[in-house]
Amino acid sequence: VAEAAEQLDQQVLVLQRAELILEAARQPEMEYVFRHSMTQEAAYNTILLRRRREFHRRVGEAIETLFGERLEEFYPVLAHHFHRAGDPRALHYFTLAGDTAFGLYAIAEALTHYSHALELASTANDSRPAQLQHLYLRRGRCLELRNDYRAAQATYQAMQDVALSLGDQAMALAALLARATATIVPSLAQDTVAGAHLLDEAIQLARTLGDEATEAHALWNTLLLNLYTGTAAQGIPAGERAVALARKLGLRELQAHAAQDMGLVYMGSGRLAEARQTLADAEGLWRDLGNLPMLAENRANTTLDRVLTAKFDEAIDLAHESLQISEQIDNRWGQVNSRVFVPMVYLVTGDFDAAWRISSQGLALGDAVGHPAYALCRVWQSQLLAAVGDNQGALAVAQVADEKALHFLPFRSMTIANLARNLLDMGRLDEAVTVGNESARYRGSQTLIVFEITNAFLQSELAMAQGDFVQATANVDALLAWLARIGVSYYLPEAYWLRSRVLRAMGEELEAISALTAGIEIADSAGARHPTWLMLVELADLQAAQGRRDDAQQSRRRTNELIQFILDHTTEPALRPSLLRKMAAVQH
Repeated sequence: VAEAAEQLDQQVLVLQRAELILEAARQPEMEYVFRHSMTQEAAYNTILLRRRREFHRRVGEAIETLFGERLEEFYPVLAHHFHRAGDPRALHYFTLAGDTAFGLYAIAEALTHYSHALELASTANDSRPAQLQHLYLRRGRCLELRNDYRAAQATYQAMQDVALSLGDQAMALAALLARATATIVPSLAQDTVAGAHLLDEAIQLARTLGDEATEAHALWNTLLLNLYTGTAAQGIPAGERAVALARKLGLRELQAHAAQDMGLVYMGSGRLAEARQTLADAEGLWRDLGNLPMLAENRANTTLDRVLTAKFDEAIDLAHESLQISEQIDNRWGQVNSRVFVPMVYLVTGDFDAAWRISSQGLALGDAVGHPAYALCRVWQSQLLAAVGDNQGALAVAQVADEKALHFLPFRSMTIANLARNLLDMGRLDEAVTVGNESARYRGSQTLIVFEITNAFLQSELAMAQGDFVQATANVDALLAWLARIGVSYYLPEAYWLRSRVLRAMGEELEAISALTAGIEIADSAGARHPTWLMLVELADLQAAQGRRDDAQQSRRRTNELIQFILDHTTEPALRPSLLRKMAAVQH
């Protein structure tokens, strides 16, 4: 051995003097690299194939011997050498390299390793179904995390074909469930009809096999399907059964998944307290499991709860945490999630620049990855444009949002109601009524509670615009009672403002003042400035008409304070000119 080492040192020295190789590192081991890749390739190709394989095998075995205590660092290198050696150990090391990279969220590297491992496993005579299942599922999951759902579906289909050829029903069931999941998730490859059939097939097969774990997975996916198709409440029994089964079987990751999605479903059904607790349960599980993508999603979903309950500082912190995690692991889908709801905060607090910037970032990323929330980001921008008085621009953006929602119909409940409200702002009542009637097709969608609330506002505003003040009063009173009952304070100021306008149109000025005062008080407690400044303008006018000059003057002073803040936080060229014109018109 000593003689061989001495001979190797002499050969290395010759190559160094000829400047064919360079020293790359001395610690922790001596390393050399070829000066030019072409030299390396030429030298490599002069070695007979049989000798090459022998060299690779010997290098691999040397690494196993020398670095046995920290072999994990060398999994990719070992996989490479044993693969080049034609040694069956390559499959083992490609799998370990993939698992290590996957655990570190190095998804591109994991995908490469799993692909190599699958290629080897597919041709090996001694491949076990469990091994094949692990590789197919991990490769598919990597593709999902890269938002390539079509390729993921193809991977799971290939897995199912292999399972059927092996006569392995358990593996076939796992593939069937994975196909269903990748088919129902919102993406450019989503097909809810096909996904529903796959889920039914999976549930029946799971029950036939007595596989409660897979049944729980399929029930969770049934919950997701209902959530994605706007029938969330119908999925509650399946979701609760999935959580219970997962808890019983000790499947903590599945329990966390089902609980997290139940949080959204409860929220969509107006059961905010249950949603809050369920999301908190899921958060604890994700932190224990170290699952960063799902923790980021949990923080994004919890952001909506804090928005609805007007806990704006908490909402901003949660959205920021979600974004930080998603950027850390390069999860672009999560980066969109983190930006979906927080613009709602900045819209009412008067930081229009932040609302525009964050929604624009969500638009760019959402369009790139096929995220359905692209439509919601457009809705927030249309509301921003309406807030600054650019009704024509708001309408154009609202139309784009509605077109985008055609690819994810549950969101049309929101986009079409928003479009009708834009038309009302422009005084185009007949068109607003027509669009409002169209929105009835999507009313009742329980994807997000925000959608139902927006439709409730629309119905009240349509009745008011048509002069049916009795119906408008009944609608807005029902809206106020509902918001108070379910604990959604975000929309209360706007609802009281609407009530005041209906009352004022009916000549009930004292009651209108009471409604405005109630709405402003709620807005102040939350730190909301919009539409609070407009409410204060109307309140000052009513107070002046009642001869309450001091009160009117105080309301105007407060209006100016809010206006100054909003102006200081609206420098965006798409917003500021219209806002200046609107403020000038309103104050005069």
